[in-house]
Amino acid sequence: MPENSLTLGDKIRIARKRKGLTLEGLAEGTAMSKQQIAAWEGDLHDIRMESLERLVAALGISTVELLSIGPDADSEPCHAKT
Repeated sequence: MPENSLTLGDKIRIARKRKGLTLEGLAEGTAMSKQQIAAWEGDLHDIRMESLERLVAALGISTVELLSIGPDADSEPCHAKT
């Protein structure tokens, strides 16, 4: 993997922080455990599509927007769904 590429876990963490959420806050918004979300952010477990859909809904972004977060993520805004 190139050194400047992001994993799905990195992208989830970046989107969560952009939204101003803690692991606990995102867990509450998704009705999932903070341990599960932390495991996804750490790339310790694969995420199922159903869980990914709940996650992006709580973040207020689309799956495409989440997957589009790039290595220069600090300068790329996540856009809310309309």
